[in-house]
Parts: sequence; structure tokens; C-alpha cells
Amino acid sequence: MTGARGAGGMRRKGVEVDSGTRKIRIDVPEEACVAEFKSVSVSRDSEAAVRQALADPLGMPPLAQLVKPGMRITIAFDDPLRPPVTPRTVFPVLLEELARRGVGPATLTLISANGMHGRFTFEEFREYLGPATADAVGPARILNHDCTDEASLVSLGLSAYGGPVAHHRAVVESDLLVYVGNVAPNVWGGCGGMGAVVGLASAESIAHHHARGVIGAPESCHGDQRDMLYQRHKEAVAWQMQKASNRPIFYIESLTDGSRVLDVFAGHFSGIRDPGWEAADRAFDVPAPQADVLVVGLPQRLLYGETDNPLIALTGLGFAARMWKGAPVLRDGGVLIGVTESRGVVDRERHPSFEEVIRLYAEAGSIKDLVTYEAGYLTHRGYLASYQHGRGFHPAHPFWLFYENEYALTRAGRIIFAGAQESPLTRCLGIEVTSDFETAWAVAREVVGPHGRVIVAPTYWTRPRVKFRVTP
Repeated sequence: MTGARGAGGMRRKGVEVDSGTRKIRIDVPEEACVAEFKSVSVSRDSEAAVRQALADPLGMPPLAQLVKPGMRITIAFDDPLRPPVTPRTVFPVLLEELARRGVGPATLTLISANGMHGRFTFEEFREYLGPATADAVGPARILNHDCTDEASLVSLGLSAYGGPVAHHRAVVESDLLVYVGNVAPNVWGGCGGMGAVVGLASAESIAHHHARGVIGAPESCHGDQRDMLYQRHKEAVAWQMQKASNRPIFYIESLTDGSRVLDVFAGHFSGIRDPGWEAADRAFDVPAPQADVLVVGLPQRLLYGETDNPLIALTGLGFAARMWKGAPVLRDGGVLIGVTESRGVVDRERHPSFEEVIRLYAEAGSIKDLVTYEAGYLTHRGYLASYQHGRGFHPAHPFWLFYENEYALTRAGRIIFAGAQESPLTRCLGIEVTSDFETAWAVAREVVGPHGRVIVAPTYWTRPRVKFRVTP
């Protein structure tokens, strides 16, 4: 319904937004901008797109020319925290092409490029890769990357920024390393790609380019991958990996809408970059005004886990606030509202160090002061055991989320979880909790006045993420 009048006589409209396990209707000003991904047409079959990309890659010879019988081939892939459409589309075609060239699936090694994320089971790999792919390779040859396992890591020197470049031995010991990944809007670089840089790295290598001075720097706090400090760090690492190994990685990166592959790019990372980015711009950029209030629907699960975890719920908000081009999507001192059922609790099996680091942040009083604790968590033996032998994220992982979220925490005048439960951990983050959206909206109006500009991103995390192309 549109045109109904709310408090103060303002005309309102209803918008269905994600909130935990359900969708709820919220009433916002009639002129509010509703920003979400719109379906795009696909000009060719997904399987045909993969075949064409392998036959005509960018910056490298066709895959068929690179593969010889008996070669040691490793295929690394974005881990199962992403939608499964990419691996389920790419792997059947890729394995067929390799077998045609004399390299069968039982001789391959597959590595989930987990970076500092937790481990996955073989059943989870079957669900993600597809049962046919996983069973053909077998559980013994589908590995979780461990960023702390010195036996599986090799030093590759220093990047142009002086950071250590240490990665999985497959980078130098494989006759050919193939990487299957995604091109999508991402705080970490503006646009995904070059997944081996982070996903197959050591903890020390990750810590250098995930530092507050890189991901939290103003030059990284926007959505334009062409002018981003963090993206330049990634490229510097990628070039050093190639220089030290004396062989390029054959990337296969797809653009998806979460259920369909829209386009596929294969070859050298430098060749894929521009056409992949241009395609992502066309698919995911949406026009928007600069907002006084940015409202984001938060489903039960985001990239890193359940939104019951208040730091993950905050990341769902902070991510959207950084995904802008042209001008910041949220004006300085504006209001961020997350529509969420967050309970403000942490899954200690999956995120063992998060609760402790959240409390450290509250004690430290600022992210600048929180940085002093980072080194201790890179080597924290107690929490490392959960990462190395269980399903836990690396103990330093919450620090990266704090550095990512510093932009939102400092730019927003108020951050509100609408519909969440009160929690000590949520209070540690300085986030206000209201019982419903109407109460959160009343708070926002106190800050921005009755005529503030509003953007609602109702499906930011259940449809493909978008970037806000902002005209102030």
C-alpha cells in the first residue's frame, strides 16, 4: 500500500524487508528509495558460457593447451560460504575438459580456499560442489586450506607493499593451479576476484593486507574497485605469487544472480579484471540519493554466519554503508537501521573468539586501541585449536570485521537494530535496540528531522548485493 499517512501526516508506503527467518512490512516515507538487485537477462546457456571461457580465455592460452596427461593439477575454489551456483556450473564442464586431456578427477586435488574461515565437512562440500563432482574426486582429495599449517605453506617473498606473501604449496608445486571463484560486489576490494590471494594465504600474509591501515583506510572505504587501496594490495600479492612461482594461476570467475550464472571470465587475473568489473557494474550498480537514513534488511544468515551474532549483524549494515560510488551513500551523522531478529549471542563453536574480542572492543573504547590486541589473537593457542581441529573461524577474524565496520561506526550518528533482542554484546558495540521498526524510525526522525532522505535495501543479503551509485 502507498499513500497512507503516518505520524505527522507524512505519506507512507509499505516495503517488505528481510528480518531473520521471515519478511516483515515496514512503513517508510512515500518518496523513500527502494534499492535492490533487479533480474537481468542472460544471453547464453551457462554451460556454453563456461566452455567458451575455457576455450578463449583472457591473457592466457586455452585450457586445452595448458593441460597434458599426467599433470599434477590443483583446483582451488571460493569456500562454501558463497552461493553454490558457481561451482555447480563450472566444475562439471571443467572436469570433463580435464578428463578429455588425460587428467581424470581421481588424480586432482581440490582445495577450499577458506582463508581464516572455519573448516567444512565432506558433506558440505558435496552440497556446495555437487554430489557428482565431490564423489568423483573423493573425500581424501578435497582439502580445507589451513592458514596456520606451516607444512602446507611456502614463502613467496614480499609484495610491493612490503607484506609477506606466503601461500599454499600448491601455488608452486602444481603443474597447473586453477581457481574457481566469483565476481561480485565486496567490501574487500570493491569487487571479488583473485580469490587465491586471500583464500590460500598464511595468517601473516592475510594480516598484512587486512590491517586497519588498509581495509579501514579512507582509500578503501567505498565501492569503486578501480580506485581502492585494498584492491591494490591484492594485486601486488597476486603479481608476487606469479613471480615467485614462475607460473600464472588459471582463474575461472563467474558473475551470478545467486541462482544463475550470468557470465563467465577465464584466464589471467589481469585479463579478467576489466571485463569482469564492467559486467559487475552493469549488473549490480543501482542509482541512489545520499541518504539521511539507510535501512537494511538482515536475514538469519549472512556471509560469515548467523545474524544472532551482533558483530555479524553489524557487518551486514556496515557492508552496505561502504558500497558506494560517487559520494557516500550515508551522509555523515546519518542513521543506520538494521531490521533484524538478532538475539545478540555468539555461536562459540563456529566463532570461538568473537565474544571475547567484542568485549575487548568495549573495554578499549576505540578500534584504534583494539588493534593492540590483534597480534595475540593471531597466535592464540586456545582458540587456534578450534580453527585447526574443529569448525571455528581463526581467532583473529573478528578484528578484520571491526576494521571493516569502523567506517559505519564512526560515520553514522546512530546505529539501530530494529526488532532485535537486548543483549550485553550488542551494547558493547554501541548499538541501540528497539522492539520494532516504528520505534527505530521515531529515533531516526529525532536525528535527521521529518524530511530526511531514506534508502531501504530490503533484500540486500537475499538477492545479489548491489552498489549505490550516489548523486548527492
